[in-house]
Amino acid sequence: MTGFGTEVVALLNEKSIWCDLSHLSEAGFWDTLKLAKFPIASHSNAYQLCPHPRNLKDGQIKALLQKNGVIGVTFVPQFLASGSATIKDILKHIEHICSLGGERQIGLGSDFDGIDHMVENLMSYKDYHNLINELNRLYSSEFIKGLLFDNFTRNFPPEKEIS
Repeated sequence: MTGFGTEVVALLNEKSIWCDLSHLSEAGFWDTLKLAKFPIASHSNAYQLCPHPRNLKDGQIKALLQKNGVIGVTFVPQFLASGSATIKDILKHIEHICSLGGERQIGLGSDFDGIDHMVENLMSYKDYHNLINELNRLYSSEFIKGLLFDNFTRNFPPEKEIS
């Protein structure tokens, strides 16, 4: 990590602001995770299921979770599966991250504003009901509420006045 990067992470820590690890290389991820008090991977998936360089390996996911970080599963098709992606692919990534201990630290980081290709039957926020219907078949309402809202809000950094 550069000196400037170290300064940025220190400022984020001082101001109680999340430090997003989603766009970092693997080396950058580890360097930043060591310093960040409030790490998050706002839109990343499991490398184990889809070996895209932007996805996180199991060790990275576990380390992020151990630092009370949150991970948002993204709907970027090429981060979900090779070829076209479906809601079932999203569910596989959710299940995998949960199997690593992320049940209370997982959310959704759709990235609708950053993609040209969409998941089948999940073209925009207007189609969330399709995902929620599938979630309802598999998970408790408490888990779904956590995934959709509570897990992120529960893990917000403590409020601090920003000057």
